[in-house]
Formats: sequence, C-alpha cells, structure tokens
Amino acid sequence: MAESNRDASRRKYRKRITVVLYIAIPLAVVGGVIYYNNRDVVLIKPGNQVASVKVKQIDSIGEDNKQIRASGVDDRSLNDSIKAEPVSDSKKKFYDSLRVSGIEFRPVDRPDVELRLTLMLFFSDNSLRSEILLRREEIRVITRKVIHNLEFGAIRKETVEPQVCFAIKKIFENKNLVDVKIADIQIEKVQKP
Repeated sequence: MAESNRDASRRKYRKRITVVLYIAIPLAVVGGVIYYNNRDVVLIKPGNQVASVKVKQIDSIGEDNKQIRASGVDDRSLNDSIKAEPVSDSKKKFYDSLRVSGIEFRPVDRPDVELRLTLMLFFSDNSLRSEILLRREEIRVITRKVIHNLEFGAIRKETVEPQVCFAIKKIFENKNLVDVKIADIQIEKVQKP
C-alpha cells in the first residue's frame, strides 16, 4: 500500500513538471525571439536630444547674465548693442530615428573580409516606426544588394550612403522618411576553413 501511494505521488509530480515544461519552454523561446527582433529599438530613446539641447541653452544664458552683472557694466548699454534672438524650435528640427543593424556581406573581390553595417533611419512621422520595424529584413536585403557588387576599395561612406538612401526611400515611397545614414561600418577578417 505504501508503494502504491509513493508511485501515485511520483506520477502526479511528473505530470506537474511536464505541464510546467510544456508551458515554460515555448514562452522562453517566444520571449527570446521578441527580444532578438527588438534589440536595436532599445538602443535609441527618442526625445532625449531635444531636452538636452534646451537645458544647455538655458544654462548658458544664465551663466552669461551672471558674468555681465559681476563685471559691473551698465545693463542699458548692453541692451542697445546686443539684440537677443528668440529661441525657436522651428530653426532646428529633430527627427525620430531608428537603428537597423546586422547587415553583413562580403565584397566581390575580397571573400576573406566581412563587412557589417549599421544604418540610422530618420523619419518625421512616428507612425513610420512600426512600418520600419516590420520591414527591417527587407531593408537589410536591399542594402546588401546595393553594396554587394562593389569592390572592397570602392566601399566608402560618402559613395555608398546616397545609393543606400535612394534604395530605401524607394521601399517606403518617400513617406516621411527624411534621411538614411550609415552609423557604423565594421571590417572583420574571416578565416578560411
């Protein structure tokens, strides 16, 4: 009788473990895939650039006023000669950006070298962010096609960037996509097997 109770409890324990494993393993895989697909979105936080620039401008204005008052110069004479420009956001526009990384290819003439590109896409409408995230793989493929036929010596940021920008803008049909910049180029020597 004692043996059968022990066997029954072992069976219940095994059933519980298998149920937990059947649930935990797929959840871990799905979580890993979601993290892997969205890791480049986490690198850039939109909106931080605007706030830091405004704070720096306000701080510098306050420091200038303190220096003028400490020097003992008459404020009226300074107001006549210096006209302050109003600070406006329309002069400098800040765009949302998104980083697309993981673009790897080998040049035609150098199979022993592998290049890795990271692109920065600048856009003015936040609704374009989700479309860019959905089409990341398409962006990677188009970029590889543009650069794949170039020789190693011809791959320069100045020459490649306009071609890549034009190709990617064709994908999005110029929908609020402002610019495409090459953020990073890494060159790695590949050992032959």
